[in-house]
Amino acid sequence: MQTQFGRLLLILSCAAALVGSPPDGSVVLSHQEMPGVQSDDNPSWFKVFSRDGREGLTADCLPHEDLPSVKEINCEFDRIRFEPPEPGEANFPLSVQEALKADPSLEQEAKTNPQNFQEEFNKKLEAKKREICSSSSKIKNDLEIQIRDPAFGPKRRNYAQQVIAACSDTDPTSVFRHMSDLKRRTCGIKASKFTLRFNKVGKRTWVYQQEGSDPSRTKMVYQLIGDGVHSHGHWTLTEMHIPEDGSKEKFTKTIWSWDYLREYELPCDFISNGNPVPD
Repeated sequence: MQTQFGRLLLILSCAAALVGSPPDGSVVLSHQEMPGVQSDDNPSWFKVFSRDGREGLTADCLPHEDLPSVKEINCEFDRIRFEPPEPGEANFPLSVQEALKADPSLEQEAKTNPQNFQEEFNKKLEAKKREICSSSSKIKNDLEIQIRDPAFGPKRRNYAQQVIAACSDTDPTSVFRHMSDLKRRTCGIKASKFTLRFNKVGKRTWVYQQEGSDPSRTKMVYQLIGDGVHSHGHWTLTEMHIPEDGSKEKFTKTIWSWDYLREYELPCDFISNGNPVPD
């Protein structure tokens, strides 16, 4: 219960920082410890962020062995990352040129009889539009639900209204352009879990080093360092890819820190945990 209460106070300090107030020292330092198991040297819980604020890692850590002096800790990580919209074209071709680019094998057919190829393409595009805009269409029904349901925000309702209105447009590409626009306005969320076992190498300093070696690859090393002033919450995690002897790979380093706690301005209007545009 003490550990959970300490976490709650630390979370409240995060909320204060997000609205522009510095975390209160007395709140951060009030995290409770388990005598003989936890100390300022080894974290029981911490949260770190990428420099741009779009990625966060939360870790729960426990000593590998129940000993008075902790030398190893196991940290279970939850990793959350916002993925910006992918630039690119529509999921489906809206012109003969786009169709040929998507499937070059059709090029000969298009050259042999371009007028017939264009007419067939237009018919298929119109048929697909009717399928999406029909009263029995699941896509259209879902859009109508978004318009009526107060749980959906104004941007989602506006988007749904635009797609349904495009069903009345004589240009069959109008519907698909609106649907493709959603993809360009939607961020994704990538969530993952992983566990690392850290060894203590100094005061408030812990290291995980990937075992084994492969001359053609890099070795992954994580370094966890506390700031020496605050208690369990203030840590910096550094991920390093160190080339093995003979490897052609380059050294890379990524840093996550409590000090990167900040707002992240999403480059999108919507968030999705799946494919934002129906195929």
